[in-house]
Amino acid sequence: MKPEELFDTMSAIDDDILERSERNKISGASDSALAAGETAAGETAEARTDAQETAAGETIAKVTSVRETTAQDVDTGRKNTAKNTGRIIRIAAALAAVVAAIVAIVILGPKMLGGTGENGAGTPTPAVTIAAEGEHYGMTDDEILMARFLLEKASYPEKAELPDFNDYVRADGEVDYEGFAKAYNEWEEKAYANLANIKIADREQSRAGIAALVNTGLAQLLAGEEGTNRVCSPANLYVALAMLAETANGNSRSQILNLLGVENIEKLRGLSDVTWNLLYRNSGAMTRILANSLWLRDDDRISYVSATIHRLAETYHASTFCGTMGSSEYDQALQAWLNEQTGGLLKDFVANQSLDPNTALALATTIYFSAKWDDEFDGDKTEKQVFHAKSGDVERDFMHQTDDNGAYYTGDRFAAVIRRFEGGQFGDMIFFLPDEGVSAEELLSDPQVLSLINATAGTAQCTVLKINYAIPKFDVASDTDLSDSLKKLGVTDVFNEGTADFSSVAENSIGMYLSKVDHSVRVLIDEEGVKAAAYTVMPLAGALPPSEEEVDFVLDRPFVFAIRSETGIPLFVGVVELP
Repeated sequence: MKPEELFDTMSAIDDDILERSERNKISGASDSALAAGETAAGETAEARTDAQETAAGETIAKVTSVRETTAQDVDTGRKNTAKNTGRIIRIAAALAAVVAAIVAIVILGPKMLGGTGENGAGTPTPAVTIAAEGEHYGMTDDEILMARFLLEKASYPEKAELPDFNDYVRADGEVDYEGFAKAYNEWEEKAYANLANIKIADREQSRAGIAALVNTGLAQLLAGEEGTNRVCSPANLYVALAMLAETANGNSRSQILNLLGVENIEKLRGLSDVTWNLLYRNSGAMTRILANSLWLRDDDRISYVSATIHRLAETYHASTFCGTMGSSEYDQALQAWLNEQTGGLLKDFVANQSLDPNTALALATTIYFSAKWDDEFDGDKTEKQVFHAKSGDVERDFMHQTDDNGAYYTGDRFAAVIRRFEGGQFGDMIFFLPDEGVSAEELLSDPQVLSLINATAGTAQCTVLKINYAIPKFDVASDTDLSDSLKKLGVTDVFNEGTADFSSVAENSIGMYLSKVDHSVRVLIDEEGVKAAAYTVMPLAGALPPSEEEVDFVLDRPFVFAIRSETGIPLFVGVVELP
């Protein structure tokens, strides 16, 4: 099969692109493949490339066409009235918090690649796109670099611009409530359009899928050196493993499905799509963006399965790139994509990402999150306080606040409180304080803790009372290879060259195996909200609800935290040993 045939099922070539192709025999034109000025998620401009051979006698075929697509307009959504005015005034403020996570899955190719492409039974990868001069006006160097290797760009919902209430306040002080209500309803319809067709049963199944991963593997995923901060993103890892299952086959796939608690790949595809739509939010009031990508090897000795690549784009919203593994430019393109999707928050970790020359393909998934507290901490009340780390006492900045009607949870070995994000509709952050003599690690396998993380009914008791919070500010991050953790959780075949089966993505896949699973996460919290990385919790003793109507919740020793979506999906979970 010819190189240009790999993506002929993905998109048609526009006439104007064909005309440019005639004028540029040596290279392909790129039509604003990555729109300048968009956020880390990739926003309204979507580029899609189709493979096309250049003139006869060329030794390497050139992919010459790129076509722009735009996010599909929404036609359904939830309707609200002017009664939302008070809530919108609060959530219209600029977001100050960001959490980011990256999972990079690298699959190595056989030591000796067989076949020549012409004799292979599958489809050889097309050659790298070469951008035409003059076609990248207004793009950054990183965007131009990524466009060179881009074969197909995933489509994401268009960003919904939140109306500014101040724009509806007249010079005389009167408010145009009717105009604001109309603009707000139009915004909400657009912001939540991707939720319109999701059934309640599907939403619950999606949440249950990630809950299964948390219940089975959280302690293993957060295993690490004693005294160090660790954090992971169950939602991000779930998406990455689902994509890996799509590329695998046989027992390699079955082991992944078993870990995710799903009976077959068809079910997982549906759940993955529902999960993506439940979590993706780029509304101006909430930023929670998921992005995926597939990085192919530009080598006609590997016959990729075009149907699988197309499904990764359609079901998993994965952009596809193709280039020379091990080359500095391809590594830079990967790093640029990761930094773009995470707002540069993990650039120190990203700088170490590179693709081995023997890599057959790589999968990368990201999640980017930002939100403000529903009730911000007063910066004037932040003061130095002692945190009792395992390595010794240290002084840290502690934020203070009092909630007259706070939900205070107590379990057999912990106490916990919940801090909601702005508007009360975008999820929350829960802090677990181990009882004296109980380590933070012990809570990671505690059924009561796991129930609260997964927002399911549990046996922990809840009391509403006055809570005096003392929570340390922190910026923590971790960069972990989860290979050993996944092996201990039963996913073993994909890591073994002799047993790995990746025939779903490459027909001549003998010798391909998974070499590593890099998982990098950063969480920060301050007075305004969550910014990124991991945080510190001060323990509070007590397995029973306090008899007093008031309690001090002071996170002054190692603790556990979880950031949850409004539907109860755990986005990030971490252990803070030292803020």
